[in-house]
Amino acid sequence: MNVLIIACRYYPAKNSGGPVISIDNLCSLLNHKVKFSVLAIDHDVGSDEVFKDIDIGWNKRDNCSVYYLPKKDVNTKIFSSLIADLKPDLLYVNSLFSAQFVVSALKSARDHGLPVLLAPRGQLCANAFKKKAKKLAYLMFYRRLFAKNNVYYQYTSTEERNAILDYLPAKSERVLELPNIPNTRVKPPKKAQKVQGKLRIAFISRIHSKKNLLGAIKFLHEVSGDVDFNIYGPLEEVNYWVKCQDEISKLPKNISVAHLGTVDYEEVFNIFARHDVFLFPTFSENYGHVIAESLLSGCPVLISDQTPWSDVADEGAGWIYSLDNEQGFINTLNHLVEMDASEYRSISIKCRNYVLGQLNLEEIADSYISSFEMLKNTRNKD
Repeated sequence: MNVLIIACRYYPAKNSGGPVISIDNLCSLLNHKVKFSVLAIDHDVGSDEVFKDIDIGWNKRDNCSVYYLPKKDVNTKIFSSLIADLKPDLLYVNSLFSAQFVVSALKSARDHGLPVLLAPRGQLCANAFKKKAKKLAYLMFYRRLFAKNNVYYQYTSTEERNAILDYLPAKSERVLELPNIPNTRVKPPKKAQKVQGKLRIAFISRIHSKKNLLGAIKFLHEVSGDVDFNIYGPLEEVNYWVKCQDEISKLPKNISVAHLGTVDYEEVFNIFARHDVFLFPTFSENYGHVIAESLLSGCPVLISDQTPWSDVADEGAGWIYSLDNEQGFINTLNHLVEMDASEYRSISIKCRNYVLGQLNLEEIADSYISSFEMLKNTRNKD
């Protein structure tokens, strides 16, 4: 099986969020059965600097091969050339609104009679998709141009499935449930001991209004004890960060806040191991790899109800509240401040056990392989 992944961004990108992790974890899970090739831009979001230690063109990684190219060279001609050279069985497109990539990929697939699996990656979910005129116009263009293409769509939640059926030219039999894959290969570092009366809070995400960092900061006004709130992630919306800084300046003296910049993916587990809770009142997550990584590190999560991790509280691995329930977040933070090491250790153990109990990697692998085989067999039939 030969799969060409259209990724827009891929490692060593740091600022591109969960899709990069999703693709890497999939390649690692299936690389003994599938030959993966990835097409990606040669620089990160928010930067024009070409990645160091890569070659333009093909680069070999341990779980795939990656073809890096400048954004200006993304076009149907280069996609068609790569398809002719690689002879993939299908294209796996990881975005909907990256128009330059998506249009080039789907036109090339149509020219070569290739089936396509497209993953919107949560871009159509309610709190992520703002119905701006430009996006609505693009969707109309997309439906008109690619309605007859051999395209299947991946979803990871019921909300995403419904959105795909509402906005895209997709029949229900062409919308496939394929789960995201957390990274279970990393051995979690030793967890730091919880100190009663103190709380170390982590926020790891892009600094973007969707992630609701501002809401997290506002909760801290009513939290007692000695609190360190450490923010990690790229400054994607500068004006939004200015609002966050203004709110930070109003916090009481018992709250210490630091923005510690973008971190390498490999460091995320170490960060969570040093903190007592991951505070993430996000407006929308299609999956939330960072939630899985926190739990795998033994760090409980305090999250909104806008993620798929709806049973984490039932399993004693964290707390979930509606964004309308600010007091719920505040009360839990104060409870965590006063929690002693023994009670915290019990919760921490439940975190990793919960995630591992959710996973059947063999079953997940089989679901992808069977879907890829089904798509391969549709070639030239549509």
